[in-house]
Amino acid sequence: MFISRRGFVLAVLMMGGLRLWSQEEVAPMISMEEALKLGVEGIVTKLGDESEAGLDSAAYFYATAKRLQTEQALGAKDLRLVSDLESLRDAAGEWLDAWYGGMYHVSGGGTMWGHLQTRCLAELEDTLAELAKRMPLKPGNATAETLTRWGRLEKAIAKAKVFEEADAEMKAMWKTHQKLMHEKWERLNFEFQALDDADVQLLLKVLMPGKEEMESFSGN
Repeated sequence: MFISRRGFVLAVLMMGGLRLWSQEEVAPMISMEEALKLGVEGIVTKLGDESEAGLDSAAYFYATAKRLQTEQALGAKDLRLVSDLESLRDAAGEWLDAWYGGMYHVSGGGTMWGHLQTRCLAELEDTLAELAKRMPLKPGNATAETLTRWGRLEKAIAKAKVFEEADAEMKAMWKTHQKLMHEKWERLNFEFQALDDADVQLLLKVLMPGKEEMESFSGN
């Protein structure tokens, strides 16, 4: 069963996302400023945990620091901008949850999709930070070419099938998730029709799956 991004992150942190420290040791503290300076790889090194869970935690901590930095900068200009960016963050995050949930279903499960889902948080927050520098965003409309590119995902969602060995329960779960994927895709498609094309293209750098993921999802 695939769980949401927030649920996966919480599980990682509760089940030892950081390595266990002995009574004689003290887990190293990490500030927002230091996390931003170190980046994900640097945080992994400082915390001394190169496990899958450790990599997830490092990505989560960096994303949290980046989000705080972005929101502080926006809040100094206009608190309404923080709310506007939060709306885009929610839409983007829900789509990424749905996408990696879809990959879980069509590929036959596996924990790797949850790890990838969590680690993309860092890239998402970096992208939103770049977008925040342009706010307030000027109204516009993504070009037909950009919307066509995004539209390929809608077609892929409609054609995708759960893995061949799936039982009746998994097939039913896939049908439900397939509908969810389309809803999250549609929400972003609506947003894109009110944003300048350059802003949409920036978002697509993190929202569009790579070639290998797309081929795997489509069964090619």
